[in-house]
Amino acid sequence: MSLRLYIAAVVALAACEANAQTKAPAQTNITEEIETVLVTGARIEGASAASAEVIDAQTLTLQNSATALELLRNRVGIDVVQPGGPGGITELFIRGAESNFTVVTVDGVRMNDTTNSRGGGFDLSTLNPDEIERVEILRGPLSSIYGSDALAGAINIKTKSPRNAAPFSARVEGGNHGYARVYGGVAFGGGNKTAASGPAVNLSVAHLDAGEPVPGSSATTESYAAAVDWVDNSERAVDTTIRKVSRERTGYPSASGGYEFAASDELEHAQADDLSVGFSWREQVSNNAKLNLNVTHYKRDEYVNTPAVDGGVLGSPIPAAVSDSALARTKVVGYSSFTLSPTLQMVAGVSAEKEKGENNTVYDYGFPLPAEFDLQRDTQSVFAELNYSKPQAIDVFISTRFDSAEQLDMQTDELSSKLAFSYPLFANGRVGVSWGQAFKLPSFYAVGDSLVGNPELKPETSTTSEAFIEHFYSKGKLRVSGAVFKSEYKNLIDFDFATFKMVNLDEVDISGVEVETLARLSPNFEVGGHITYTSFDVQSGEPLDGRPNWRGGVFGEWRSSNWSARLHWAYTGERPSTSTATGQVELASFNRVDFAVARVLSKRVTLSMNIDNVFDSAYQDEVGFPSPGLGGRLGVSYSH
Repeated sequence: MSLRLYIAAVVALAACEANAQTKAPAQTNITEEIETVLVTGARIEGASAASAEVIDAQTLTLQNSATALELLRNRVGIDVVQPGGPGGITELFIRGAESNFTVVTVDGVRMNDTTNSRGGGFDLSTLNPDEIERVEILRGPLSSIYGSDALAGAINIKTKSPRNAAPFSARVEGGNHGYARVYGGVAFGGGNKTAASGPAVNLSVAHLDAGEPVPGSSATTESYAAAVDWVDNSERAVDTTIRKVSRERTGYPSASGGYEFAASDELEHAQADDLSVGFSWREQVSNNAKLNLNVTHYKRDEYVNTPAVDGGVLGSPIPAAVSDSALARTKVVGYSSFTLSPTLQMVAGVSAEKEKGENNTVYDYGFPLPAEFDLQRDTQSVFAELNYSKPQAIDVFISTRFDSAEQLDMQTDELSSKLAFSYPLFANGRVGVSWGQAFKLPSFYAVGDSLVGNPELKPETSTTSEAFIEHFYSKGKLRVSGAVFKSEYKNLIDFDFATFKMVNLDEVDISGVEVETLARLSPNFEVGGHITYTSFDVQSGEPLDGRPNWRGGVFGEWRSSNWSARLHWAYTGERPSTSTATGQVELASFNRVDFAVARVLSKRVTLSMNIDNVFDSAYQDEVGFPSPGLGGRLGVSYSH
C-alpha cells in the first residue's frame, strides 16, 4: 500500500503465490562440484514451477543472521525494508512487487494478515532464526499452486524437523545495543525420516530481544513450538506442528519522518499474538499413487497504538489511532499424486478455506471516530498439475486452479494457470520459458472498513512472462544463470480522493534482468555474486517507495573441519521514499558488508561471531529512519 493511500485514507476518516534446480549459497558437502538443490514450488516432486532459491540449514548456521528478515536481505530478486531497525514494520518485495503480493507460509500455514491497512503482508521479523531449518524463495506468479495472494511469489519457511533435531540443543547469543537471543530444544525419536518408523517429537522455546540499535526502535519476540511426526515404513507419514508467538515492538510511526524528521517523539506501540497449527497426512496407496491431506489453522490478534503524525510539507496530518484486529483462517487441502508413466506425473485435488477477520479502530481527530468491520470469506478450489520430464531432454509443467470465493453475499471466481518449459543447452546447461497468471482477493480492510471500504472491489491480477538460462562450466565448478522477466499488475487497489473509497485505480508494469554466478574454487572455498536491474512503469506516475533499479552482491565462504567464515558485500541503488515531514525524496545508494565466523570447539559446542555492517554504513530504508550501524554479536551453541 502506498503512502498516498495510507495518508489519504486516514484524512478521509477524519473528515467523515522457470527453473527450479537452484544452488543454495552454501552446501553441507565439501566437494569439487557445485551441488544442486531441488526447489519446485509445485506438489509434483521434481517439477519446475518457479524460479527458486533454497537457504538450507548449513547456510542458515553459517550466515547466522540477527533476524529472519536479514536472512532474505541479500537474495536474488528480493528487496527488504525495515524502517529504523527492529521496531519498524517490515516489507519484502519480490521482483519489485508489493509486499502483500507474496504468500508466506511457515510449516505450510499461510501467515498473511488481511485485516490491516497494509493489505495482507506478513512481518517476517516475528520469526527467530534459530527456529528455522530451511527457507524456499519462489519467484513468479503462483496462484495456480497457492490460490489468492501469490501474485509475485512465495516464501516457504520450514522449522526444525523432529527427525533432524538433536536430542538436546541450546544457543545463547548477545550483542551490542542490548541484543539477546536464546533458544532451547529437546527431541525424541529422530533418525532418517524416509527410513525410520515410529514417532518423533521436537519441543522448543525461543526468545529474541533485538535491543535498541536505533533510538526509539525496539522489539522482543517469544515463541513456543511443538512438532510431532510419525512414519510407518515409508508408506504412511503424519506431521503435526503447533507454534505460539508473541511479539511487542515500539518505533516511530510509518511516514512520520522517523527519528530524524518526526515532529514528535511519541512512539507507536504494538503487540501481536500468533497461533499456527498444521497437520499433514501422506500415504503411498500403490507404487504409482499417493494420497495427501493437509489441514492448517492460523489465528492472529494484534493491538496497535499509533500517535498522531504532523502534516509537515504534505499538509495532511494523520490522527492518532488505537486499533484491535483479529484474524482466523482454517484451510483443508486434499489431493492425489499419480505417476502415469516414467516421464509423466499428475496431481489433482480440492481445497476449502474459511477466513474471518475483524478490526476495531478509533481515530482521535479532536473527537473519537470509530471504523470497524467484521467479515467472513469462504473459498472453494479445485486444482491440477501435470509434469512431463525426460532425462536430458524436454521438461514441461502445466498447472491450473479454479477458486470460488464468497463474501458479503457476493461471489468471485478466478482461474489461474502456469506453464513452464525447459530444454537442455549443450551438455551442461538448460534454457527455458514460463508464463503465468495470478490474483489477489481484496483484503478485509479494503472491502469492509466502515469508512473507506468498498465491497465492489475486483481482485488484483498479474501476468508474468520469464525466460532463463543456466550453464555449468569447468566440470561443474562454475555455474552461471540469468533470467529476464516482465510482470503486468492490474486492478491495483488504492484510495480515491474523489469518492473517499478504496477503488481499483492503478496499473504497474515491472520488468527486470537477474544474473547470478557461483564458483567452487576449492573443496573448502566458494565465491558467488548476483546483480539485478528492475524497471517500473506506473500508470499513475507515482514511484514505488523502497524499490531500487539496481542491486547486487558478492560473497565468499570458507570452511574446514573446525572453522567456517563468510564475508558478504551488498549494494542497493537509489530508491524513492516519502514522509509527511519531507515529502518525496530519493534515498542515497549504499554498500553494506557483513562478516560471520564460527569455530567448532568439540562435537557438541560451537562458538560464533558476527560483525554486522562492518564499515558502519549510514543508510535508510525509509526517509528519516536511520538503519542500525556497526553491530557485533557473540554466540555459543550446544547440541547433544
